[in-house]
Amino acid sequence: MGKITSCVVLAMKAHHRLAPSRLPQPFVGPGYGATCFFILGSQQQDADLFLINLFNVPDLIQGIVGGWPLGWNDTVSSAVVPVIGLLSVGALAYVGISTTWLSQNVAISAGVIGLIGFPLLFMQSQGIALGEVVQSRYLLPLFALLICAVLMPRKISAPLLINRRAGFAIAISLWFTLNLSWWVNAHRYSVGADAPFLT
Repeated sequence: MGKITSCVVLAMKAHHRLAPSRLPQPFVGPGYGATCFFILGSQQQDADLFLINLFNVPDLIQGIVGGWPLGWNDTVSSAVVPVIGLLSVGALAYVGISTTWLSQNVAISAGVIGLIGFPLLFMQSQGIALGEVVQSRYLLPLFALLICAVLMPRKISAPLLINRRAGFAIAISLWFTLNLSWWVNAHRYSVGADAPFLT
């Protein structure tokens, strides 16, 4: 982005020597002062965009578990869906990372870097902010692989080290939010979003 801006400014400065009255006033300046100004301005905008997207990546994560609207972003889920989803994923992740080994740590690190890095690189290359094009559902396959890597036992035959009560609570909670999300989505497309919830 900075190189492109530099080329445009230099071309306009060359044109200014032939027809100075046709250029806007901000491009008129001694030497390369105007060029440096626009290059630095572009770099500052790129850095701001990167930091804004980086600090808002968690919004994509919570969107995967129900924080973002369903369908074409037109069916809003109940707030209980992302809350239960985040709590369940956090509990499972805690159990998984409690007994990791070197190879698993490498796989988890690669998954985290990919989950954060891919959308950041794409948004930075397109000059867009989070929420404009990149949606949570696009990252769902990578997120599922990351969770599988976190929960992978050292031995395939070894059971998942989680308390039975906690496992039952997670299963029931996810079952409830799954059916609730299904009902909200079916309700939206059968009777409309403005209809009473239990119709």
